[in-house]
Amino acid sequence: MKKKICIVPLVIFSLLLIGARPLKNFNSPSFFDLNEQAIIENGNFIENGVKMNYCSKVDIETEYKRLLKEFKKSETENLQFSTNKIMYKDSSEDIKVILWKENNKTMVEIIVINKNSSKSSLSLKKELEKLQNNNSNEENYFAFIKGKIEEESYEKTKEMLMDSIKKNTLEELDIQNGYVATARFKDNQRVNIGYMKYDSGRQIIIGTPIIFVTY
Repeated sequence: MKKKICIVPLVIFSLLLIGARPLKNFNSPSFFDLNEQAIIENGNFIENGVKMNYCSKVDIETEYKRLLKEFKKSETENLQFSTNKIMYKDSSEDIKVILWKENNKTMVEIIVINKNSSKSSLSLKKELEKLQNNNSNEENYFAFIKGKIEEESYEKTKEMLMDSIKKNTLEELDIQNGYVATARFKDNQRVNIGYMKYDSGRQIIIGTPIIFVTY
């Protein structure tokens, strides 16, 4: 059943987080990947991104030093770091690493935002996987794709997205300049969707299982 109600934008993100579960199996092409490719081909790519969370068996200082060493192998010029934080930014990528202690565990969060249309979310995820080692466990992944959709391809892109959604799982919320929705793809992935209309044109953002950036 498709449900539709109106809601103010400030409440959207808290509602979309309800029941969200991170991606466990993100190694093979999925309905998310197919829709991401459709957005790239039928619209103008804006950005995509992946967030990886994991727990490390070693202490926070040891894990921080290990990660910093990994980043320094390939890049030093655009690298910034401070206590338990590592940041990298260039013309196409923005990477942020944060470490903290939680219940005596070392927790790590790495977010990469990419503006290069030749890099899919799946390829970003595989790059992040390389930063793990044998001490990493409890890995979780989140992904999103954002694009500008031209008027002539809007219906085609929307139709493909709707065809990917499992029956009776779509719930929509109207907002001032569009709508947001939660659903499940036919492969049972949870998904959040945002369609926005601005003066500059239509934008779509899809996140599995949540959208972890503002839009």
